[in-house]
Amino acid sequence: MLSEWQQPAGVEMRPPSLSPKLLAHRRHSRILAAAAVLCVVWLALRGRQGDNPGSGAGEAQHAPSAAGWSESYLHKAGDAKLTALLDRTSKASPLMKCTADLHIFKLKADDLERVNDGAKANRSTLGPLLSGTAHRMPCRHNLSSARASCCSYPVNFRLGTTDFQVFQQVFQFHYMRYLYTLFADQPPQYVLDAGANAGFASSLFKLLWPDATVVSLEPDTSNFELLKANTKSFKKVHALNAGLWGHRANITMVMKSSSHGNWGRVFREAQEGEEGMPAYGVQDIADMLDIPAFDFVKIDIEGAEGMVFEPGNDFSWIGKARAVSLEIHDYFAGYFDLKPNEVSSRVDAAFNTTGYSLVSDNEHVIFLSPALRKAVESSAAAVPHTESAAAEQAKQGKKHKAAEQPQGTQRAKQSGSGA
Repeated sequence: MLSEWQQPAGVEMRPPSLSPKLLAHRRHSRILAAAAVLCVVWLALRGRQGDNPGSGAGEAQHAPSAAGWSESYLHKAGDAKLTALLDRTSKASPLMKCTADLHIFKLKADDLERVNDGAKANRSTLGPLLSGTAHRMPCRHNLSSARASCCSYPVNFRLGTTDFQVFQQVFQFHYMRYLYTLFADQPPQYVLDAGANAGFASSLFKLLWPDATVVSLEPDTSNFELLKANTKSFKKVHALNAGLWGHRANITMVMKSSSHGNWGRVFREAQEGEEGMPAYGVQDIADMLDIPAFDFVKIDIEGAEGMVFEPGNDFSWIGKARAVSLEIHDYFAGYFDLKPNEVSSRVDAAFNTTGYSLVSDNEHVIFLSPALRKAVESSAAAVPHTESAAAEQAKQGKKHKAAEQPQGTQRAKQSGSGA
């Protein structure tokens, strides 16, 4: 029996010719097959870099979504007019001229490279501690005076970490500039900083409101040590090596989240018998420290806000707060077995019937009480119109894109460890 391409002796045979249409079809099929192979390889590599099944007991087996760390539909759901008013008043503040200069630091070239490289590469490797004085920091000398000015204050960084970039966001790029004028009528007495990271946001709170009591929560041990170093000169700062949750719990770090750097530590509820550290609800913390209520609550806890605002939790503290600022991380929803956008929807539902107004600023969404909204509208009336909030945020986004979005995910921060 002759095979398809066997040529009998003395007989000239040629392989059957294929039509151009069939040849094109075969080429197309081969291209699709090659693309499928590449897709499988890419998914496999992505899985190794993200959440690998079986890599940790009790950890969610879902990789984070591809969206930015702090992207949320709530950024577009806010009151545009109120956001513009808050933006205009904050940009008119003299504190915007405080540039947080670090020229006092005498760094060698390789040390300076490590400071910046650690932020850009989003590394978590700990390096030597760098200490010095930052000049022209935004501050107020006392609450009895409305005068705002710039001052000097000691700061600490770990080389090869994200510390320097967090400092830039808070003090040089003014990511939290809404605080410069938000409480102009009456500064807060009690502040909760959940996800305090290296302590830069807590330091800002004390520089702006020196008489306020600040409770700083940070579950990551290394971040917590730097938090204490950066806030030790302040009075009435309670630094707790603990996390924020919807109730009292025992939590532990999701090991795979270490790839997100020092500002992206994700924590989950520990299993029975598993070592961990304490986490508390907002009202639990107030009760523990005999605090009547928190006037201002800042939450930047890398997706765990989905646990804080889980339906059925105690939300009585919301009605006592004048403002609640959040960096929402739908990006990390998979770590908590939540659906895409479910972190945002839980926050949305918790505030839905409170009468609070929603505004946004950089990576944050801020819920304002009705009384605070009136104060913002009143203070804005005396401030002249400048650039629109949208135009300014677009310009800031282009100017500081590298700070907002690290190379690993093209976002900044992230973020159980915020600022």
